[in-house]
Amino acid sequence: MRIYLQQLINKKWMYKEQAIGECLLWWIREEFLFHQNFRKIEFFFEENKVQLFADNVISIFLRRYSIRRTIKGNKDYDYVELFTRELLSTKFLETIKEKRISEIDNFSNRFQSKSKDSIKSALSKFATLYDPSEYVMYDSRSRKGMYRLKNVLEAKLDYRITYGKIDKYENYVSYAKELSKEIDENQLLDVLKKIGDFASIKYLRENLLSFKLRIVDKWLWLEGYHTVKPRNYSIDDYVRIIKYES
Repeated sequence: MRIYLQQLINKKWMYKEQAIGECLLWWIREEFLFHQNFRKIEFFFEENKVQLFADNVISIFLRRYSIRRTIKGNKDYDYVELFTRELLSTKFLETIKEKRISEIDNFSNRFQSKSKDSIKSALSKFATLYDPSEYVMYDSRSRKGMYRLKNVLEAKLDYRITYGKIDKYENYVSYAKELSKEIDENQLLDVLKKIGDFASIKYLRENLLSFKLRIVDKWLWLEGYHTVKPRNYSIDDYVRIIKYES
């Protein structure tokens, strides 16, 4: 069974180099900064700097992750202010801090939005950037990617997995963590060593599960558009770009 599983994973893992490279670029360029800001969100609220945080962090986050149009504002607040205020007014932040992963599905029904799937995606992305060692980004494309890896997961877990099970966020995270176990940690440490000792890289080195889950997210995202062939880039190509930018 283990040999069959490895063969299955190797066949599916066509995006490996690209997924690792894309993960590093996104983390260093943007995600680590969002992570640092999101961890300080309560400070801004306590200091009555809600608008400052909304204008300079949340608005960029919603725009960068293509979820701004799906959040419905109201007569008192636009979509950015509304999302920012609901993060705390619904106690969603508390569930993230307590690692209550199953609450994502529940809160997606409480937030005001044109599409519940879209607000679920927004909440999963916020939660992931807040705590990347526990959460995984969820959207329609990455979900399709996991659909395509369903046979890999079934071979690993030895039970039938339905699309409905994948659609449930708690299961989605659990399956992503299973996939992350197939990533060689020594390879990742070697890659990080080549880049240097920036704060963002130090975080990945000290939180390898976060690194692995971000890679899985990129893998799923690439698998989601499987008709697009993987780029013929090596990890060293991405490392070179990162060094040029530093």
